[in-house]
Amino acid sequence: MSIFSSLSGSAALGVFLLATCAFALQVDEQLDQDPVLAGCGGADRVLKWILSDSEGSSLLTPEWLDSVILRWMRGTEAQKVVSEDLRRGDGLLADALEESFELLHIGGQSARDEVRKLTEKKESQLWWALIGNPRSIAPLRRYVLQMPEDGPSRLFALSAWWSKEGQTFPDSVMETALRAVNAPITCAPQDWEERWEQGKKLSLGENTARGTLYVLGRFPRKAGTFYDLVWQQCWQQLTTDPAYWEEYQKRLMQCKAAYRFACQSLVHAFHTPEGKKFFEHYLGVDPIHSQLVGRGRWLWEGLVGKDRPYHPAFQDIAYQRLLQKLSAGDERYQDFFLWHLTRPAEALSEAAREALTEAMIREESIARLALESIWDAGPLWINRLEQTAAWRSGEVTKDKTTSDIRRAYAQGELTRDSLLAISGEIALFLRASDWAWSSLFCEGAAKSLSAFLRRSVPKLPLFSPSYALAWADTLLQNDPEAFRAFGQWVALRKPAEGGMALSQYPSWLKRADDQLRTAIRQGSVIFNEEAQRFIDLFVQWSDREGWNVVENHLKRETLLAQELRELLMTQWRMDRDAFWKWYGILCHLPAAESLRERTSEAITIAGAAADILDGVASFDYGVADASVPIWTELWKDASKRQMVCRAILQADGLSELNSLLVQATENTVELPSEKELIARMARGMGKLPQDEEITSLLRRDPGITRTLVAQCLESNGFRERWEKSVFLSIELGGQAPFVAHWIHQKKDAVNAWKEAFAKALEKSPPLLSYAIRRMAAARGGDLFWGAEIRKLEDTVMTTVSTERLFWENLLTDKTGGIESYAKQKFPSNP
Repeated sequence: MSIFSSLSGSAALGVFLLATCAFALQVDEQLDQDPVLAGCGGADRVLKWILSDSEGSSLLTPEWLDSVILRWMRGTEAQKVVSEDLRRGDGLLADALEESFELLHIGGQSARDEVRKLTEKKESQLWWALIGNPRSIAPLRRYVLQMPEDGPSRLFALSAWWSKEGQTFPDSVMETALRAVNAPITCAPQDWEERWEQGKKLSLGENTARGTLYVLGRFPRKAGTFYDLVWQQCWQQLTTDPAYWEEYQKRLMQCKAAYRFACQSLVHAFHTPEGKKFFEHYLGVDPIHSQLVGRGRWLWEGLVGKDRPYHPAFQDIAYQRLLQKLSAGDERYQDFFLWHLTRPAEALSEAAREALTEAMIREESIARLALESIWDAGPLWINRLEQTAAWRSGEVTKDKTTSDIRRAYAQGELTRDSLLAISGEIALFLRASDWAWSSLFCEGAAKSLSAFLRRSVPKLPLFSPSYALAWADTLLQNDPEAFRAFGQWVALRKPAEGGMALSQYPSWLKRADDQLRTAIRQGSVIFNEEAQRFIDLFVQWSDREGWNVVENHLKRETLLAQELRELLMTQWRMDRDAFWKWYGILCHLPAAESLRERTSEAITIAGAAADILDGVASFDYGVADASVPIWTELWKDASKRQMVCRAILQADGLSELNSLLVQATENTVELPSEKELIARMARGMGKLPQDEEITSLLRRDPGITRTLVAQCLESNGFRERWEKSVFLSIELGGQAPFVAHWIHQKKDAVNAWKEAFAKALEKSPPLLSYAIRRMAAARGGDLFWGAEIRKLEDTVMTTVSTERLFWENLLTDKTGGIESYAKQKFPSNP
């Protein structure tokens, strides 16, 4: 029995509310900063995206945040806290205060003067007017929502660097961080405006996982800041008010940011001429289907009603109604189209692709058919084939064009093994590229391609039981026209030829389907009578009267999905910043794990590692900051670590690596024991007078430094500290461009970099987003570089659009797994 059952209704409610408050107070504020829960809404705090995404009926709204800010600013310590933040270089707060003062109907210069008064701890005559006017709080609300969670820590680090008092980061780290955000490299600028500009860029810089901005974001905050104290007030009110807490939990577990963006892309796509054409393709009749059936019929009847049969004259009406439903957020229609990006939507097409490519690898007859016809797929298709890794590294195709291979085949110069090898490389291209596969079915494709499909596809059930099963499932469940056509053909056959009465056909087909499924599950290559009979009959039918039906179904299933992907990708290309923000959300979704893995693999193959290395070598410190996880992976591998350290020790006196040598050694000898060791070595060589510091010798002569370090490395403790110092100098000390330039010149080093990139990307998916966006902005006038970055972006977009398991997961759970994840994080209600 419940503990509340013996109480009256009002008393029970009171006890419940008290219990809820007691429970909520036990929840740590770290929950609001959980990277998965915050990242699923595209922010670094859950409350940030909840407040930005509020509706009219919500309790947690921007206006609620305004009330919290206003209440805090009316406290006795607020003005002092604001003054300290401004003196610390918080330019974002300075801009927000200026805008707030302007809302009191004073000029821009007067507003800026008020901000300066606060900074210099002078009395502001308008402070009380500011906190007495709720309208003037909106800019401060935007400040609180815009400031990164670790922004205040970076400002504390900057202020400590300016003053050179207490704990501070070395100059090399601070300068590298400022370069990464394109801020002026000035220590302690005298003018407040210069300080605010430097602080604003530093605080707004994107945290790129383990780079200098990440390190600065871990700097201790020695006092409360405007940002921190406001969020503490928000959390306190949230966790002491049951109504607010209930809404917080509910909205968090119903977060559909990723799904909504996909739907918005779909809506925008359908509002284009290409979207209208796709709709017409979806509804259009063809020589096989004289009337709409299946999903097309459901869509038509849902838009114009069951009492109005399909007619081209009504297509515009249906299209306009579809746009209305999509724009209104009708999830039935949004899910209807997004379903075409999932595995079930292309079950037969994918089975055909798998069966055909497998046959091209193993069956000489299919391989010959491919080499006779596939070259007519078009110059773009051929060019992309020649650019694949399989073609460029193949034993037969390496350093050869398709024209060379075609000529060799025509002259009979290819052996059976060579034939299968070349056909296998083409098969791998078809497997890897949805575009390449769909191109075989496009309208206007060369007749020789149609002939290739006509002669090879009907034979596939003989080679692939899975393809035969896919057709049995399709006939039973998904294509009534094909079911009827095949049944009528079977009924016309004589019993000796496998024929049967039309009334027996459905039950026979079901038995054959069950037998095929059982045999495949058991791994048997011998089928029962009904299954083998179905395979034999279907091969005959699809090779004769049924080919048009088979081809039409494959074509429709393949092309509709590909056309929808291209529509979505066109929208993503039109607003690349929005796409990358969405991709950042996907990087945090539990349901997008398969997508992250595929993206890492695809982008590595596309050459992203080399492009990032180019960016670092060109002294783009933003890209260098993003690449820190790659250097970390290099450090973890002993052989790769030794390769970099050995290069530094073996460099000549004019090498760019000398600055890294000196910096790493200086950092190492900051420890008294290591300083004594290297000084003793130097005096033994007669290189260090008694009155000279070892650091002066290290800076003056890199050659001597190299010799001393080589001798000191015999000490395991010195070796460990020096090697670690080398990589810290690369990661945080601004030395990455020099090492990247050296890596470019060594094949082994380039391969090591690529391997480290793949591992780093797997552990830190957001690395890719930041690096590509930063590289895209770095060389605005370089057309070649721009094309290279667009290629990487298209690779990511293509991977997202073709990751069928991700779309299945998203349609099954529109929170992307956030609901289940959040339930694990929330303590159980009492």
